[in-house]
This record gives sequence, structure tokens and C-alpha cells, in this order.
Amino acid sequence: MSFWVSHSVTMSCPVSHDVTMPCPVSHDVTMPCPVSHDVTMPCPVSHDVTMPCWVSHDVTMSCPVSHRVTMPCWVSQGVLLHALCTPGTEASRKLSNKEDAIVMDTKLKIIQILQFILDVRLDYRISCLLSIFKREFDETVTQSDPSGLDLNNIQSQAEDIFEGSELQNDLDLDGQGGRMFLRVLLNLVMHNYPSLVSGALKLLFRHFSQRQEVLNAFKQVQLLISANDVENYKQIKADLDDLRNIVEKSELWVYKERAEDDSSELEKKKDKSKDTRRHPHLMRHNSSAIDLDIGPRIEMNSNRNYKTIKVVLQRLTNLCATKAAKGQVVRPKKHEQRLLRNMGAHLIVLELLQIPYEKKKDIRMHELMKLAHEFLQCFCLGNKNNQSLLHKSLELFLTPSLWDAQTARAIFSTIRLCVTK
Repeated sequence: MSFWVSHSVTMSCPVSHDVTMPCPVSHDVTMPCPVSHDVTMPCPVSHDVTMPCWVSHDVTMSCPVSHRVTMPCWVSQGVLLHALCTPGTEASRKLSNKEDAIVMDTKLKIIQILQFILDVRLDYRISCLLSIFKREFDETVTQSDPSGLDLNNIQSQAEDIFEGSELQNDLDLDGQGGRMFLRVLLNLVMHNYPSLVSGALKLLFRHFSQRQEVLNAFKQVQLLISANDVENYKQIKADLDDLRNIVEKSELWVYKERAEDDSSELEKKKDKSKDTRRHPHLMRHNSSAIDLDIGPRIEMNSNRNYKTIKVVLQRLTNLCATKAAKGQVVRPKKHEQRLLRNMGAHLIVLELLQIPYEKKKDIRMHELMKLAHEFLQCFCLGNKNNQSLLHKSLELFLTPSLWDAQTARAIFSTIRLCVTK
């Protein structure tokens, strides 16, 4: 039986019969029939069944008898499909990208947690090494052994920290000797996410250089022998914590010039009369603008922060060097300089120097910057290691400022830049 399929127009059938016949259409369409009947349509369309057709997706066709059937066909209407599917595809792609970003950020946080775990493991291993040395030293003193420490015994005990002992099992990250840890990191390296790849590579480097990492860290260990050392450590730690918190919140307390000054002309004149630049005798007598509350009006909390920073900087400076009565530096304190270096005091002071402020009006901040430079100059006084650390931030001091020039000179003092024969 022959028939013709014309989608979006009419489908006709030359035979009229009261039977149900299959048709090559298998999706929802409405198709016309030339015979008028009220029951089963005598046409090549089998209503209420599935029939094959040359159309490959759902269309709608007119028919005197409105029946809806499901009909597959082989006609490809790619343009229509693209128009219908593109919004969904873009939405799903956007959702997928958003989910991928969340997943990557989560993995990045896990990388940071693993870095912290490795730092804790490093500290624990250093503590174990110190315990080994102390135990061997106590045994040597007790036995009055003239040969000194047994380095071979110390080496064997130190090796147990890394492998072949119950202690190593406690420090193992995955319980499989690091094999699962390596598989995970190698998988992360293949991601197209730079920060995640960088973090995974750092963990890989640390995993394969554990002994060298412990050795380098052990060289930087500083023992606090005396009670004075312990007190200095506690004081420095408290001061640096306070200084770090204040510096991180500098935008909340540093004076900023307002566009509209609400103060009266009398108050402006009063502020100007307090300016140390107009009263040089205040500076000659080593008066402090912070203590005398000289400068623009600020809130009480801001004033408290200025005073706290001043006290901390002065205390840190006094730890770095011994000064004579006239304030001249006599000699550096190498032990305290090293303690400050190990605790990162110079890093926080460098952050303080980079805080933006009103250079023409904020006299209090002007004084803090001077104290910060004095600390850095004493910090690297006669100490090549500290000079090397500050040399990494040399670009901060390459300005026309007198204080920057003095700090740069302190960085290069006692260091031969050029060797002549």
C-alpha cells in the first residue's frame, strides 16, 4: 500500500478501509485523512500505536481527525533541534562550570590543610630529634664518657623517624606508606587549575625531600636556654601578635583626609598650631606626636593603636642592639636578632611600612614610620643573615626618603659589593 508523508502539511491515503494499519511515523503528529469516518481511521496511520517515518523528531501535522500518535522518522531537522537545545545546553554548561569551580576550590582548601599537616609533622620530627640529642647528652654526662656523643646511635634513631618504626606509622598520611597520597597528588597535577596544580607540586616536592626539609629546619632551631630567653620569646610573641592584628586592620584606624571637613576654622588653626613642623623645638627635645596627641583629630581606638605600635617598635628595637645614654648604638645583640628573625618580626614591620597614609597631615604615622626604619636598621646591624633577608625587599627602600636611604645603607654595611684584586 502506497502513501505519501508531508510533514507540516497533509498526509493522504488512497485507500479507505476500516482496519488499523502501521505507518512509518512514530512521534506525536496530527495527520489528515481524505476519508470521513467516526471510528477507526482508514489510513496508513495507525492511531494509538507506534509507526516508523522519515521524520526524526516531534512535529505537528494537521488532520481532520485529531489523534496524537508517537512516530519516529529519519528526517534530520538540526536547526530546530539546535534552537531548542541550546538554552538548556548553555545553562547546563554554566551550572557545570560553577560546580567545577566549587570542586576545585574545595580541593585547594584540602591542599592547604595537607600543607598544615606537613608543617605539624615537621615540627614533631624536630622535637623528636631534639629529644634524641638530649637523651644521648644526658647519658654521656651520666657515664662521663670522654668520647662524647655517639653519633652513629643518634643517626640510627633519627632514621627511625622516617621509616621502619611505629613512630613512622603514626606520621603516615594514608596508612600505605604514602602510595595513595602520591596517586592523589599525581591526579591533581593533571587538572587545568593553576593554583591547584601548584599546590599539588609543592606537596610532591616536600614528600620526596622530607629528610632535607628536616635537616634545613633543624639548622634554624634556636634553643631558649635561660629564663631571660623564655621571657623575651613570650614578650616578642605577644607583641608580634598585637602588631600583626593592627597592621591587618590598618584601613580601620589609619587617618584618612575627608572630602568635607566638619571642623570649624578655629579647630583647623588649632590643629595647625600643634603641627610639629611648625614647632621644631618639640622634635629637638625628642617629643612624641603620639604621646602629645599632635596632628589631626582621630578616634580614641585609632589613637590607642598608634600608641601600641609605638611601644612595640621601641621594645623590638631595644632587643636588637645595646644603646648608650645618648642613643648611639654600641653593639648588636646577635642572639636576640636571630630570635626576632626566626619569629618573622621583620616581615610584619615591612608590611607596616607599606601602609598608605596621609604623608602631609598624619604626623603620628610619620613617627611610626621613623621607628619602623630604626628597628630595621638595628635588626640588620652587624648581622649578615638579617641583611640578606632585608635585601630581598630592597625595592621598598629605593626612594628619595632619608629614612629609606639610611635603611638601605644599613643593609649593605659591612658587605663588600665589589671585590677588587
